[in-house]
Amino acid sequence: LLIVDVGVLFPEENQPGIDLILPDFSYIRNRLADVEAVILTHGHEDHIGAVPYLLRERGDIKIVGCPCRNGQQLPILAVMALKYLLFTPLKGLY
Repeated sequence: LLIVDVGVLFPEENQPGIDLILPDFSYIRNRLADVEAVILTHGHEDHIGAVPYLLRERGDIKIVGCPCRNGQQLPILAVMALKYLLFTPLKGLY
């Protein structure tokens, strides 16, 4: 399986208190072993914002994408990496 983009949605005005709407990974959870890679088409949050949440499901998925053209996405990618590191339980330390 190849997954193209793993983004988030942004709430509407009638959804106060909601910061992000994450994708539902339950439909692929039983096929995560078949995922070869995630292909990111570009660095906007609606295309890459849920990558940390997918990596929590399976942390060794290859991420493939085009290079950032002007560095605007680098802060977003840095925040995503921090979210992944801070909120993903470390395995084998218990």
